Amino acid sequence: MKIAIVAGMFPKISETFIVNQITGLIDRGHEVTIIASEKAEKAVQSDVVEYQLLERTLYPKPLARSKFRRLLDFAIDWLRVEPRHALASLKLAAPWDSPGLQRFYFWSLFQSREFDLIHCHFGFMGRTIADFESRGLLSSPLITSFHGVDIGSAANCEDYRLLHTIGTRFTVNSQFSANRAIELGCPADRIELLPVGVNLPAFRFSARTLQPNHTLRLLTVGRLIKSKGIHIALEAVAELANRGIDIHYDIVGDGPERIALERQAREENVTFHGALLRPEVVELFEKSHIFVLPSLSMEGQSVGMEGQGLVLQEAQAMGLPVIASRCCGIPEGIIEGESGLLFKAADSSALVDCILELRDAHKRWADFGKNGRALVERKFDIEKLNDRLVSIYQDTALVS
Repeated sequence: MKIAIVAGMFPKISETFIVNQITGLIDRGHEVTIIASEKAEKAVQSDVVEYQLLERTLYPKPLARSKFRRLLDFAIDWLRVEPRHALASLKLAAPWDSPGLQRFYFWSLFQSREFDLIHCHFGFMGRTIADFESRGLLSSPLITSFHGVDIGSAANCEDYRLLHTIGTRFTVNSQFSANRAIELGCPADRIELLPVGVNLPAFRFSARTLQPNHTLRLLTVGRLIKSKGIHIALEAVAELANRGIDIHYDIVGDGPERIALERQAREENVTFHGALLRPEVVELFEKSHIFVLPSLSMEGQSVGMEGQGLVLQEAQAMGLPVIASRCCGIPEGIIEGESGLLFKAADSSALVDCILELRDAHKRWADFGKNGRALVERKFDIEKLNDRLVSIYQDTALVS
């Protein structure tokens, strides 16, 4: 099949799940073109290089600084548009300001290219492609994957009305996300439950132990935004340190809350590593005892919904006991009491209790780890999920 994968920023370090889907499609013999609205970080994971994904990626033409030059460039480029799309593309670009011209150049990446289907990651991108299709500028079957942030509490039915009308199929990463999508008007009969998968060979299992007099090492990986709840984990770590617990907290990721979090943290027992590539993250997984995901549900903010929490499955794949907040779709991704513990979101005292409970139960860590690995192998194996994705593609193309 000829497939267009549509993303906002690509390749983004924090969105390895998109790369894992793309490489899985390529391995299965499909022709994949990536269409992205902007280039991402210079540092890229090894699969991007190995599969030459940048050579498969199309980015819109950058706009000139001068308004006169932008309009002149647009006039020249518009004259090259196929006659059947000339009027609709002109209306797309109107009133010929920067946003309008950016829409035009993003759409132009699809010109003269035929796809069996278009797969958009995140509802924001699906909404854009639905707009193109409503204008007669595209006609391929449209699949949109909702991941969480795009259907958070700030989203409303009107945001996705056109997408829900035009979209052929939708995927969600948890039942929680499915319920939220339905609340926003997504047709239930067009929703497919497809969790984000883990590349199991990249996350090798090892049983965890805590030796006498060793520092208890906690790890969190995620964007440094308020909805990740890292400030709650810092409160818990500070409380444990005040009680004389020998503890260290490693935080991987970057974002707008980093400065505030660094001010809050105890310098001697918290390390901020910034954004890291997968091998570096795996190394920290290997050195850690417990993984913590303290996410919050941020009412009224678009950042506030953890649809799945993929990093939680990556940690379990490596044998780490996990602690996570009872928030959004997170509980669907662990076995409470068997692979990890859940605590009330935003309650640092409850998190302290969970950390102490797991520390005191360190002789059971091997069992926690085995249970977590088995869960990931059963429900989150990227190979099985990529096979399922191809099946969804085939069904979509057949129906359309």
